[in-house]
Amino acid sequence: MSRGYVHSNWNKPEHTQVVEKALGVPVLQGYVVHHKDGNVKNNCIENLEVMTRGEHTKLHRGVSGEPDRHGHVLVHCPECNKDMLIEYANTKRPTFTGLCKSCAARLHGKIRQQEGGTPCQNQ
Repeated sequence: MSRGYVHSNWNKPEHTQVVEKALGVPVLQGYVVHHKDGNVKNNCIENLEVMTRGEHTKLHRGVSGEPDRHGHVLVHCPECNKDMLIEYANTKRPTFTGLCKSCAARLHGKIRQQEGGTPCQNQ
C-alpha cells in the first residue's frame, strides 16, 4: 500500500530516491525520509528531511497527546526513559501510572514486598 506516496520505482518511494540522489548515498536502515509540510506528494528536496525511525514516530505520534489513527498514543516512561505506544483509552484509566509494563511490574513488586507479600502473588 502506498498511502498516497509517489512511487516511480516500486522498490523505493520517490521521496527516498530524491534524498538519496541529493546526498549521493542510500538512506541507511533505521532512517526514514520525512515530508516537512505533511504533503506526501511534495517531493522537493527542501521539503524532505532524513531522521531516525524513532524520531519520526515521536514526530507523528503523541506530539499533541492525541491518538493516532490506530487509537495509540506515544507515552514516555519517566522511570526508564523509554517511549512506548499504548492504547489511548488505557491512559484514561485510574490505574494508569505512566510507566512502561516493566517499570510498573517492578514498582508493583516493591510495593508488595513492603506490604509483606511476595511480588506477583495472587490474592
